[in-house]
Amino acid sequence: YRAARKGHRNLAGLMDEIDHTMDLVVQAHLEKKAKIAEMISGPGYPLHQIGRNACDGRPYVELDKCTYIIGLIGVNDAVKFLMNKEFHESEEAYEMGLKIVSHMYVRCKKLAAKHKMKFSLEESPAESAARRLAKADLVYFKEESAPIVKGGSNDVAYYTNSVHLSADAPVSLVERIRRQAKFHSMIESGAITHAFVGEERPSPEAIARLVKDTL
Repeated sequence: YRAARKGHRNLAGLMDEIDHTMDLVVQAHLEKKAKIAEMISGPGYPLHQIGRNACDGRPYVELDKCTYIIGLIGVNDAVKFLMNKEFHESEEAYEMGLKIVSHMYVRCKKLAAKHKMKFSLEESPAESAARRLAKADLVYFKEESAPIVKGGSNDVAYYTNSVHLSADAPVSLVERIRRQAKFHSMIESGAITHAFVGEERPSPEAIARLVKDTL
């Protein structure tokens, strides 16, 4: 959502802001990688033990083979800011969400080739960050963010998690799973779908039917 706001309510501006933000993320990963390399480099350094070779002769941590993740929060809210429609309210809005994540996926691959590192997108399990960012926006960008944030008040404000449909979207669980699953081929470091069942305890048979219905 923040990238959409900086992009001045058009898709091209949003993509430019996403590219800029992803460059910052990559720079942070490069700096973190360099610092960890120093910290595991030899005796006396704080992470020396995880830099040593294991029983198979390979280091416990190989920085050149690690996956460096780029998380997503609030794609649904970014689309709402641009179109005034959420994923569940408009097929066009849903397709825009897929287009945004597809752009990020391709950008990840280009950055990986450029830096010879494995970058991948992740559906961040980041409810605390979604709340913190929403509350901060209500302080610093109240006019723009107030119609977008969820929760109904400053105390419970939050953004939609990762690439999810809004938690209160009036769609069935099966439909929610199917629609969010279309993003998953582009999410290589963990995909999440929340199932809100309240106090119910679904039977094993009901869970099996759900899995079959969403294959």
